[in-house]
Amino acid sequence: YAASRSVMLTTLLDGTAENSASAREIMRVLGFDRGPFLVVYAEVSDGSDPLPAVAEQLRAIDVVSEWAHRAGSLLGLLALANTNSADAVVGRVEEIACSRVGVSQPFTSAAGAPLARREAQLASLCLPLESSGVHVYGSSPVALLTAASPDVAAEVARTVFGPLLTLPAAERDVLLDTLEAWFATGD
Repeated sequence: YAASRSVMLTTLLDGTAENSASAREIMRVLGFDRGPFLVVYAEVSDGSDPLPAVAEQLRAIDVVSEWAHRAGSLLGLLALANTNSADAVVGRVEEIACSRVGVSQPFTSAAGAPLARREAQLASLCLPLESSGVHVYGSSPVALLTAASPDVAAEVARTVFGPLLTLPAAERDVLLDTLEAWFATGD
């Protein structure tokens, strides 16, 4: 029973359902009759549980979820009471995260599940290697660019910041500290 639910969930999130009617039927069978929905992607690096007791933790805040292990990750589909409950989910998941965890933007239909899985996976890559925490897709455009296309991001960084590297260390450090403070304030 659990194995078939896992296969259904991964079929939905991978976008390999035969058609949109099949995707909607998978959602119905899994108990996801209405959204909004979120996808959560958690890295599994050393075989330990990246989100201990996550289903119970989410159930405590009235969020229904289904989880499946897949190729070094734990994938979750969550049904929210409303879009405002996404913040509560992120907070609860942050409390228990033992690896890098990404959260998609909310979506409302089965057709949005594959894109949401990709968003959650990219969001997890926005966090530093070997860290634990939660990152929501789109909350940091620069980190998202770097995660989505590291080669292009490195090339852009060399082009934009190359001249900075030729400055004396003291001048370079002042400018980099200023830039970091500017990014931190979100202005």
